[in-house]
Amino acid sequence: MDQIVTDLDELKISVEERPKRSAMKQLFYMSSEKKFLEGEREKVAAIRENLQIRDRREITGILNHIKENVRKQTILLASMEQHQRDKAAADVLENLERAHGASYRSRYVEEKAQLHPGTRKRILDEVPDWARSPSQDRRVQVIYGAAGAGKSAIARAVSEALAESGHLGASFFFLRGDPECSNPYLVFPTIAYQLAHSRPNLMTGIVSAIRRYTQHGQTQGILSSSTASIRRHSAHMH
Repeated sequence: MDQIVTDLDELKISVEERPKRSAMKQLFYMSSEKKFLEGEREKVAAIRENLQIRDRREITGILNHIKENVRKQTILLASMEQHQRDKAAADVLENLERAHGASYRSRYVEEKAQLHPGTRKRILDEVPDWARSPSQDRRVQVIYGAAGAGKSAIARAVSEALAESGHLGASFFFLRGDPECSNPYLVFPTIAYQLAHSRPNLMTGIVSAIRRYTQHGQTQGILSSSTASIRRHSAHMH
């Protein structure tokens, strides 16, 4: 802008200080006057073009600045809204009545399900292989044996291995004498809670089901209500 002001000042001085001539002299110097005026017109046109270019640049710059601010504010607002949704979902999950000590990571489960030396390696390999298999032919794997044979220990070891590889959705260990871990009505809510944390892509469906069913004091329909969502994402669980 300073350069444009300087050009205008020089143009003004050039015109004002042009020698004043009589009509006869103007006629004599007509050719040079014509060239002078053409030059001044070109200067005016150049200054005008510079002003237009500068105006366009300034306007474009202002618009880009506004657009960038709007973009940043939109991102910030979306982040705040997502944070509120996540917090609301977390609150719903944390308020869900469930068996807190039923997970394989529970201290009570760990104490009661220690893996003893000599446990058959074939079983410890076979069950995780079944769980990781994409085949849908064998949906249930049963480990059976006499009381004290170490079934719970095997189940806990398998759960731990699957969790480390990212294949475990949820675990529930029944514990006789524990009011929560021996309550069959808490099985589905507990599994739903764990699935929402182990598979974040299922959280929205599970939270929606929890809200819908807990309004009527029910929890047993939570998993069945979100079955469609679980099936859509079941590929991620193998």
